[in-house]
Amino acid sequence: MQNNTARAPESRKPAAYGFDLDLSGVGGRPGAVRGLVPRQEYEAELARAREEARRLALSEAAAATEACIAESASRLADAAAAVLAALDRECEIVRRDAATLAIATARTLAGALIDSRPLAEIEALVESCLGALRNVPHFVLRLRPADADAMRERLQPLAERAGFAGRIVVLGEEGIAAGDCRIEWADGGIVRDREGAIAAIEAAVARRFAAAEACTGTTGTAGTGDER
Repeated sequence: MQNNTARAPESRKPAAYGFDLDLSGVGGRPGAVRGLVPRQEYEAELARAREEARRLALSEAAAATEACIAESASRLADAAAAVLAALDRECEIVRRDAATLAIATARTLAGALIDSRPLAEIEALVESCLGALRNVPHFVLRLRPADADAMRERLQPLAERAGFAGRIVVLGEEGIAAGDCRIEWADGGIVRDREGAIAAIEAAVARRFAAAEACTGTTGTAGTGDER
């Protein structure tokens, strides 16, 4: 009959180590302790770690510097663009004011010239047409009634100098301003209308600066009124 009574495990006493333990043979090298790194290798690894940390720090510093430079350059570019846009707006305002002043000056000077010599511009216009109208049998000159008689006296010498042999009919017509006239022949005609010409110039200037304002955001109005 088998005895099934379990036996208690044998208790083992821990090994006792004293300070006189000889470790000279551990690891196969005299004086070496398992798990410790030799000083020379430790210092080499430490130097490599320091160098890697230095390179990493330099790389991060360079990246931060580049980002700062890029941000500063972007801000400078934005500021320069804003300054240029402001300059464009100011230049456009100066151009508009100069055009307005030029129109007002032209209106004033033209009015003064016509007041002093009301027939001079009409005479010059007729003289410039006579050569082209040499073969026309007749044409009609319409102008304000107060200038009709004086103009008839001037036309004959003009026609003779230009070699015009046709007939010139001078008619005074109400509603035509001083210095203005209409020259009419069978298949054409010319109109001299000072106010109409100035109004057309003002309209062209207004359109030009309206388009510029739409692009640059400037505001203002070119002179279009009677600034006499």
